[in-house]
Amino acid sequence: MIEDNIPEQNQENAILYYVLDKFNWGAFFLNWIWALVYKKYIFAVIIFIFKLIPLLGIIVVLPLSIWMGTQGNKWAWNAKKYKNIEEFNQIQKRWACVGICIFLLEVLGIFFALTIPSLMDENIKTRIAVRKAVRVIVKNTAFVQQEITDFSAEEFARHYSNAMGDTCRNEGNKIICSNGVEYSFESDGVCSNYKDCSILVDINGPNEPNEMWVERLQEKDRVKLYIKMTDGRISLLMPSVLYHKK
Repeated sequence: MIEDNIPEQNQENAILYYVLDKFNWGAFFLNWIWALVYKKYIFAVIIFIFKLIPLLGIIVVLPLSIWMGTQGNKWAWNAKKYKNIEEFNQIQKRWACVGICIFLLEVLGIFFALTIPSLMDENIKTRIAVRKAVRVIVKNTAFVQQEITDFSAEEFARHYSNAMGDTCRNEGNKIICSNGVEYSFESDGVCSNYKDCSILVDINGPNEPNEMWVERLQEKDRVKLYIKMTDGRISLLMPSVLYHKK
């Protein structure tokens, strides 16, 4: 025990050192709960009430919590009986650990509460933008399949570009539109099976994130449509991820 190494005449001063000179993190983080346990009822009531008031609460609660932290060991020592200083320190350390854990959970909760809705909003915007870009392909497929006889990537791009009008231009096997959307075509020249030929829809061209949208909750900007030719007619395999209703 600590007291065993302290001369008897100095034990009182040693106790005062341990009690008064340490900051009580349990009292700081758990403020009103800690105050109830250690019979500081006025502090408990004041802090509890002001915690219910968003901005004003911070102005009042933070200084009170700091004050409680500076005085906490003194109050705790006087409020209860302890076998020795070690027991007192162990109890206050447990308070501190619980308080810190709760504080970290609150910070994480606030972080997720602030960030998740904005991320979801961005995902919704991205999903809508991809759907619009895909609808352009679907809308113009009827016009293209009346003309196309060559199933190469370049011919797919040329015919779709002609159908889309002046807002999009054809560059080899790629269509680049004025709104930043790019369509890249791949073909084996036959397209008798799905995945042999495809259209990569990229809603923001070379800009990030440039990743395929394969997970519903991820902000992706690219999705692939697969083409199959049957008797000269185009069939598109649509990615189900775009049309999943949450």
